Amino acid sequence: MLQILAMVILVSVCVDISRRVHLNRAVFTQMGQPTSIAWLVWFYPLPFFLPLFAKSFFALMLYRVPLGVLFFIPALMSARALRKCFEISGDGRVKPALAAVDMATCAGIMGIMGVLVLTFLVWLFDWAMPS
Repeated sequence: MLQILAMVILVSVCVDISRRVHLNRAVFTQMGQPTSIAWLVWFYPLPFFLPLFAKSFFALMLYRVPLGVLFFIPALMSARALRKCFEISGDGRVKPALAAVDMATCAGIMGIMGVLVLTFLVWLFDWAMPS
């Protein structure tokens, strides 16, 4: 249940981030920055979505050892580079684009914490053990 709730929250956040990046693509283009973050954030729900199909394999790989964190790294790295560029520009028009980048960073950290909570629960209650 916790896994499905995290997946639903992250999907809705991904939709919002993609929409904000699309609306501010002129700012991204003007600053010479890629809009790839709009696509990279769609990796966020995957660690919570994949175990719904092959529970034993994905739960073992993503939660026994917290490899689910790897799904968040590309968007977080892109967000860090974009944030640095937008803050250096000092232009007031970058604020909505910077808000989208900040939302991507916040959602990525929230997702990492969700993966770590599920990893802790697996370790504590010995879930997802192969039978």
